[in-house]
Amino acid sequence: MRIASKINLTVFILLSVMAAVVIGGGYKLADLLVDRQIERFAVTQMDGAEAQLRKNERFLLDAVHDWAWWNDTYNFISTRNPEYRRDTMNYPTLITLQVNAAVYTDQGGAVVLARGADLRERTPVPVADAVLRELFGAGSRLTVAGGNSLVGLLRSKEHSIILLASDQIRHTGGEPPGNGRLCFMRYIDDTNRLNLDTGDAAVNNLYTVDDPAIPEEVRQKLRDGRRTVLGRNDSGRLDVYRLLDDAYGSPEFVLHSRVDISQFVLPGWLLLAAAGLTAAMVVGLWLVFAGYHWLHIGRRWQALEDFVQALLYTRNYNQRIQVRGHDDLADVSETLNDVLNAIHRRHVRLQQELNDRDCVIAELQSVVEGKIQVVSSEARRERQQSGADGQPSPSGPPPAPAAPPPDFAAVLAAARALNTELNADRNALLE
Repeated sequence: MRIASKINLTVFILLSVMAAVVIGGGYKLADLLVDRQIERFAVTQMDGAEAQLRKNERFLLDAVHDWAWWNDTYNFISTRNPEYRRDTMNYPTLITLQVNAAVYTDQGGAVVLARGADLRERTPVPVADAVLRELFGAGSRLTVAGGNSLVGLLRSKEHSIILLASDQIRHTGGEPPGNGRLCFMRYIDDTNRLNLDTGDAAVNNLYTVDDPAIPEEVRQKLRDGRRTVLGRNDSGRLDVYRLLDDAYGSPEFVLHSRVDISQFVLPGWLLLAAAGLTAAMVVGLWLVFAGYHWLHIGRRWQALEDFVQALLYTRNYNQRIQVRGHDDLADVSETLNDVLNAIHRRHVRLQQELNDRDCVIAELQSVVEGKIQVVSSEARRERQQSGADGQPSPSGPPPAPAAPPPDFAAVLAAARALNTELNADRNALLE
């Protein structure tokens, strides 16, 4: 694999890994932000449900205040007026007030009148004796409330949860002192639902703190001091639990709100679109990098590679590569040109040395050939003179035998062999 291909592949892998990290981190961040938004939305819905509960309390307290501070009610406690019992405080009045029970007590806490109604069936029902004993019996906290008004939730064995509002019965002028108490009660159970509608998709319910409908882990967190607990359920909704105090300030009730969080769930197409957009960005960035790499690096690298290939093929050390840029590739090109310059200088020096050697060889060859010709001429001349005399001179000793003529052809062949060997050495040095 070519270096350029390796670089492009490496960059593509790095971009892909970075994109995967960005997608994963972005998804986690988005999920975290969505969870925070869901929690805030759920807490807001719970605040709305609790505000609706307080609205019911204020409505009941205003009603009991209006009836307790009415002169006819004040006089009824003193006179036990039967007309008031028959025509004023009857079950149609309770249905109009949306009250399940109304209980009148005198200054000593004894029950003077107790009226009840079934709001669903719109029929009169008696107030259970168990409720009267539990709430208005001797030593109950309600009978010693004094002149203060009281409103809130109370636990009851008979009806589980009761929304109660109580106020002292007074004359409109404020004098003489109070004449007993008036209590309005609203039962909260399966047949008497309290209006906790907040106008959205949330479902709100009210439970006692030990109700089985509350998960044990939620109950434990509430016992540990947390006022609001959140938990998801299998239906894709969010359950919110808030601990509430009763009318006397004891934590006895739990307000439960099941919030629809489908609006916060990111659709699958959005995630696919984000992944596709990220992939397109990765490919685009890679193409930009690949184009930049080819224009500024890859093309120069290819030119350098072609130059080296041509240099090895032609052995023409006089050519040079053009240097572009100021990076490492330019440094390599400059170094290669420096090497070629050094080779050229050495080649010139060797050529000069070989030329000098050729001159010496040529001179030597010329001298040898001249010497051979001289010797050869003298030998021929001596042979001619000896042939003309015929006999040796009688007065002197016999002449010494003539030296054999040199083998001129062998000497000439040796000189030529020496010349060929020197030429071979020159060519080897040039290569």
